[in-house]
Amino acid sequence: MPLQIGKGLDNSRGGSTSGVLDALESCVQSGAKVINMSLGGSGPNTSVQTFLTQLENDGTDVLIVAAAGNGGDASYSFPAFYESPLVVSVTAVNINGERAPFSQYNNQVDIAAPGVGVKST
Repeated sequence: MPLQIGKGLDNSRGGSTSGVLDALESCVQSGAKVINMSLGGSGPNTSVQTFLTQLENDGTDVLIVAAAGNGGDASYSFPAFYESPLVVSVTAVNINGERAPFSQYNNQVDIAAPGVGVKST
């Protein structure tokens, strides 16, 4: 599977739910098996929840990996906290395995991964 890029935000890191949903749909239609969503918003959207539920009902083989959020508190950030087994919520940890001070923490976080001082291209 070649890399599929679905851009849901603009160059200033802003965007709309419809733009993110369009990017999700494009990735799924292109056959993506894993979708990374390093973005967040403060509330759920019915259209996105409906889309996720439809993917589940259709038996779509996709995993959506979503950032738990960058507020550094226990609030819920979306898309990480949609009610769907297709979505995995990831909080950030530092080199010592300690939760990054900016990362969300609550009962919906599924896994922690390096998120501080990570070198990437």
